[in-house]
Amino acid sequence: SIKHFSHKKAPQALTITKASDNQYQQWFPDTGASAHVTSNAGILSSLSKYYGTDKIMVGNGEKLDITHIGQATIANGRQKLVLDNVLVVPKIKKNLISISQLTYNLPYVFEFSTNDFAVKEKTTNK
Repeated sequence: SIKHFSHKKAPQALTITKASDNQYQQWFPDTGASAHVTSNAGILSSLSKYYGTDKIMVGNGEKLDITHIGQATIANGRQKLVLDNVLVVPKIKKNLISISQLTYNLPYVFEFSTNDFAVKEKTTNK
């Protein structure tokens, strides 16, 4: 199936903060990113080729190609966080979780501390 990514402004990936210690599947919460982004299509499920013309704009103004769209599952013990519409951008250096996309589409809030962060449901605060 053909997947198109529709966004009013060019997707951006600007600010990163460490989220995990697993070197190969680290995800970084990004308050400046407008989409979830990875360079590793191999960690995604429901992968589809991207046929749109959008590009990811990074902090230095460079625009990077999007090749695929998929779904990522981030597991932390018994908890799982599913990210939909993850963009595959081969030249991106980090896996980014878009805070704005996650909190807009799902009932979550983020709590940040000095060394880590927590994702909690809005209704239960758990």
